[in-house]
Amino acid sequence: MFGKIGIAGAGNLACVLCKALINKGIMPCCIYVRDKTKVDDLARELGGRVVDDINELMDCDIVIVAVKDDAIEEVAAKLSGFQGLLLHTSGIKSMDALLPVKRRGVFYPLQTFSKGKKIDSKTTPILINSFASEDLSLLEDLASTIFGTVYHCDDEKRKKIHLAAVFMCNFVDVMMGIGADLLNAENLSLALMKPLVMETMDKIFMTNPHDALTGPARRKDFGTIAMHREMLENSHDELEIYDILTDYILKRF
Repeated sequence: MFGKIGIAGAGNLACVLCKALINKGIMPCCIYVRDKTKVDDLARELGGRVVDDINELMDCDIVIVAVKDDAIEEVAAKLSGFQGLLLHTSGIKSMDALLPVKRRGVFYPLQTFSKGKKIDSKTTPILINSFASEDLSLLEDLASTIFGTVYHCDDEKRKKIHLAAVFMCNFVDVMMGIGADLLNAENLSLALMKPLVMETMDKIFMTNPHDALTGPARRKDFGTIAMHREMLENSHDELEIYDILTDYILKRF
C-alpha cells in the first residue's frame, strides 16, 4: 500500500514510529542511524534492518526523517537525489528544510515520546502537509494508519502549535521539576502532588486555563508571596522564575 518505508534517526520518536509501523504489520525497509555503535543494539530492540549508510534509504518509497531539528537539512542534503516522498517530523521547521528533494512533506505527531513509555497512538493527533497535492492522500493514509486524528496544517500554523506545546508541555515539566526538588529537600514524595496536579489539568480542559487559575498571585495574597520569596532567597534561578510568573499573573489578572 505504501511501498517501502525507511526511517532516519535513532531517538525516541524514530523508535516509537518504527514500533508503531511494525504493530500495524508494516516492517520498515530500513532504519538509518549515523552512529555505527548503535546499529546492533537498535536492530535487536526493533527487530528490523538497521544501517549506517544513508544511501540505503534511496531505494525507499517513503522516508521519515525523525532527527533533531538542527540535523534535518543535513540529512535532506545527503538525500538530494531521492525520488520518493521525504517527510520530516519537526514542529518548527518549514517543509522547505527538505529541499532540494521535490516530493517533501511534514509528519508531526503532537505528543511527547519516550522509549520506555508506551503511547496510545490512537489518541495522538498528527499534523501533516505535503508540497505536492498528489502526495497528500498517501500521507493522510499513512498518518491515519498509526494515529487517531489527522490535521492538515501549513507551516505557519504548525509553528504556532509547536510554540504553544513548549509552554504547555516542556515548561510545565520544568515547573514540576522545581516542585519535585522542593519536596525532595524535605524527603517528601512527588506522588503527594498527583491529586492536585490531575485536578488542575481536569479543570483546565473542562473550563479554560485562565478560569482555572488560583493561588496567591491570583488572589493578591502579598504576605504569602513575600514568604515564598524569602524561602527562595538562596535559590537565585528559582526565585527569578517565581518573580517573573508572579508579576505576570498580577499584571494579567
